[in-house]
Amino acid sequence: MTHENNIITKRYIPTEVRALTGSDTKSRTISGYAAVFNQETEIFPDCFEVIAPGAFAQALSRYDTACLFNHDEDCLLGRKSSGTLTLSEDDKGLPFSCNLPNSREDIFELIQRKDITGCSFSFTIKKDMYEERADGTVLRTILEVNKIYDVGPVVYPAYDGTSVITDSEKKSFEAFREERKKLKSSKAIDPVDIDYSIYDQSITLHKHTF
Repeated sequence: MTHENNIITKRYIPTEVRALTGSDTKSRTISGYAAVFNQETEIFPDCFEVIAPGAFAQALSRYDTACLFNHDEDCLLGRKSSGTLTLSEDDKGLPFSCNLPNSREDIFELIQRKDITGCSFSFTIKKDMYEERADGTVLRTILEVNKIYDVGPVVYPAYDGTSVITDSEKKSFEAFREERKKLKSSKAIDPVDIDYSIYDQSITLHKHTF
């Protein structure tokens, strides 16, 4: 069973952002993956999340994504509409490349020195799915992203078990688990019977970071 929500989420990914240097010494280009597919992350105890391949295919054309440092709009690094940010989807996930302005040379240097190593992105979800697994854990699969608001480097990318989750997202997971308990107690355990409307509202503006 799938449902749509419209919350903004942040997720951080433990992957490397790189500072690229070439023959043009004035170039300030960074690149990396803002998200990766099939990487299971524990959002909070016994609740996990994964992004399905193809989840970004439609979203790439729906919004003028910006490249921000630490999701901060006051620290703009580039933008898709200006051509300073390129964003795509491949077999691994959501790769990006951004040509930084001279005024952000400090961020370029910090990435070059590997003081900053992780990436993040913020987005809303078009379609996702919850399931309870045999071990009692809950897995949420993001099937389709609606809009990608920003991507970029972050100082503290969350690793396994340390991802940031909003109260509304947590309520969404917990509502699913409660509904499953009710269905089990009534011996009606087909997930198709679950009324997702009770937690649809709890997904509003997600910023997801891996």
